[in-house]
Amino acid sequence: MHVKNGFTLIEVMIAAGLITVVSALGLVAMQSSSKAIELNQALRTIQQDARSAMMMITREAEFAVKQAPTGLSLPVGVVGAKTSTDNRSFTYQIPINEDFTAFSPPITLTFNEATRQVIRIQSGEEKTVGPANSVTQARFELRDNNTILRITLRTEEPIESLEDRTAQFNLQSDVFLMN
Repeated sequence: MHVKNGFTLIEVMIAAGLITVVSALGLVAMQSSSKAIELNQALRTIQQDARSAMMMITREAEFAVKQAPTGLSLPVGVVGAKTSTDNRSFTYQIPINEDFTAFSPPITLTFNEATRQVIRIQSGEEKTVGPANSVTQARFELRDNNTILRITLRTEEPIESLEDRTAQFNLQSDVFLMN
């Protein structure tokens, strides 16, 4: 009687083939998960940048002095809210006392393409609005007889593992000008 010890060559080759296929499937799943995680992280970053910048802009812009209705005028030296012809900047003043008798110097929010940031300019001093340097577009549009400011921000972030791909996020907000 002959006792069989070990595995045949065919059994070893089948096992090796199965291990190879399962390993390849696992590797593909891990790569796919890694790309999804990187995409989600990029989206989270640009959404956070856009929301932070939007919150800072709307918090102040809602107090902007509107253009005077037809037949009325604003106090001397006060300029009503206005946007540039290309909608890349918004200039306004805000009241600085409760009696609405004193107003801030003009404030301009503008988008700087070179730095990819929204900049607040007042009395010659520039300040970045929000932490965003992923902003690729900012637009300001006055609507409904200059009572609503529509702000549109677009943020983008390249995704390293996906060549020539970027994550994009658009955020739009309508701000009712209260003054």
